[in-house]
Amino acid sequence: MVFASASRGEGTTTVTLHVANLLAKREGLRPLVVEVNREKPRYAQLFHLDENRGLAFLAAEEASLEQCIQTGPRGVPVIPAGRPEKAAYAGFDLASVLRRVIKGTQGRFDVVLVDAPALLADPDAWTVCSAVPRMVLVVRARRVSYDLLQRIKKEAEQTIPNFTLLGAILNRHRRYIPGWVDEWLLR
Repeated sequence: MVFASASRGEGTTTVTLHVANLLAKREGLRPLVVEVNREKPRYAQLFHLDENRGLAFLAAEEASLEQCIQTGPRGVPVIPAGRPEKAAYAGFDLASVLRRVIKGTQGRFDVVLVDAPALLADPDAWTVCSAVPRMVLVVRARRVSYDLLQRIKKEAEQTIPNFTLLGAILNRHRRYIPGWVDEWLLR
């Protein structure tokens, strides 16, 4: 599934990694997180990963799928985008590379979570959604209007075959209930 947001800075990376961690710890699933961000790849720098083993290197056939899978935060397997200059100029077919990753990891991972760039800021996001048509929309509280979210949903349904919006995650929302009640409700 794809995790995407309308604009930059809504917390898609944080949410994607938290969901991957929850799937691993609470559900016993084996998740793989794939960073797709040719403009500003961040995983290698944030998590001290090898930037020479990433999605761009896989696309250019300079690294194998096994070489690109690295251990990210809390032990979650990730494929970073790669070095910024390599990722920006690779000129590869993003959709086919993502399909190759998903097909190549079947049996080893139960779910592939794709951390996509912002839908309104980067055309690669729509390419990602066409390759992986199940989306979770990450929405930063008090930042994006309901009308904009409806427009994004409508555009996706009209342009992407078999598109499914799995839901939305409201990020950075102030809690108005005590934390223990929140934990009790999540059980």
